[in-house]
Amino acid sequence: MEVFHYFRGRIAPMIVLTQIILAHLIGDFFLQSKSGIAQKEFKKWRSPFLYLHATIHFALILFITWNPGLWLPALLIAAIHLAIDGMKLQLQGDDNRVTWFFGDQFLHIVTLIVVWYFLLRHAPVPAYPFADFYWFIITGAVFVTRPAVIAIGVLLFTRKKLLSESDRSLPRGTEFIGTLERLLVYIFLLIGQWAAIGLIIVAKLILRSPYLLKSRHSRISEYILIGTFTSIAIAILAGLGVIFLIGEALEFGLYL
Repeated sequence: MEVFHYFRGRIAPMIVLTQIILAHLIGDFFLQSKSGIAQKEFKKWRSPFLYLHATIHFALILFITWNPGLWLPALLIAAIHLAIDGMKLQLQGDDNRVTWFFGDQFLHIVTLIVVWYFLLRHAPVPAYPFADFYWFIITGAVFVTRPAVIAIGVLLFTRKKLLSESDRSLPRGTEFIGTLERLLVYIFLLIGQWAAIGLIIVAKLILRSPYLLKSRHSRISEYILIGTFTSIAIAILAGLGVIFLIGEALEFGLYL
C-alpha cells in the first residue's frame, strides 16, 4: 500500500494534466456544432456561442477531474480560452485559416500546461473504479477520432482547393473509415501488433487504388496519400505517447 501511495504521488500530476487535455479535446472538437461555429465566425465577440463554449470548457474540467475544488484554475483556463478564441475570430481569414487553427490549438495546450504547472500539479486525484493509466488510453483514443479528422482536414485544406469539383466529393464514409483506421492502428500499437498495422495500410491503399492507379487522378492521388500517411502517423504518435506514459506509470507500481 505504501508503494501505491508513492506511485499516486509521482504520477498523479500527469493524470490531472491528461484530464484537462481530455476536457479540451471534448469541448473543442465534440461539443461545437457547425451552426455555432458559423455564428461565432460571423458575430465574433458578440456571439453567445463564444461564451457558451468557454462555459462548457469550465464545466468539463470540473466534471472530468471530479473535483469542484478546482473551480478557480478551471475558471482561469476557460477565461484564457475565451480570449484566445476571440482573438482568433478577429484575425482569422481564408488565407490564414490553417495557421490560426494550429496556432489556436498550440496556445490552448500551452495554457493548459502553464496553469497545470503552477496551480494543478499538486491537486488531489480521486480514487476511480479503474486503473489510473486508463486516463492516458482514453485521451489517446479520443484524440485519434474527431480531433484528428478535423486536424487532417485543416492540414489538407489548401490541397483540397486544387482538386476538381468531382474529385472533392470522395466516397461517403471517408471520415468514418479514417477514424476506424486510426483507432485500429492505435489499439494494435498498444498491444504490440505492428504486423496488423502494416495490413491496415495495405488494405487502405487497395481501397483507394481506383484513384491511385489512374494518371488523371494525380492530384487526388497525392491528396489521398498525404491524408493516409498523416492519419497513420497521428495514430502511431498517439499510441507511442500513451505507451510511454503507461510505462512511466508501471515503473511506479501502477500494477498494485
